[in-house]
Amino acid sequence: METLVYHLRREELNATFLDGIRSGIDAERITVVISPEKRESSAIAEQSLRERIEANRRADHDYSVPGEEFSAMVAAFEQDDTFDIVGALAAHKRSKP
Repeated sequence: METLVYHLRREELNATFLDGIRSGIDAERITVVISPEKRESSAIAEQSLRERIEANRRADHDYSVPGEEFSAMVAAFEQDDTFDIVGALAAHKRSKP
C-alpha cells in the first residue's frame, strides 16, 4: 500500500473520516501519524520557490528535455531506483544564450 496523506481541519477528524479510511485499507495494522500543519511553512516554501526561480534565471545554463524523453527517464527511475537520473538529465544541459 502506498502512503496516504490527508490535510484536514481538526473538526473534520471524526468517526466518519476514520470509518472511510478503515474501509479503504486491507492491512491488519497501520501507522497513524498526526502532526500540526504550520501556516508559515507555506510562506517559507513560497519564498524558497521564489529564490530558486531567481537563481535559475541567473544561472548560465538550463535543461531542455523533450516530453517523451522525460517520461522515459521517469519510467526508468520508477523501475530501477539505481537509474542515474542526474546523469540522464546532464545530457540535456545547455548554455543559455
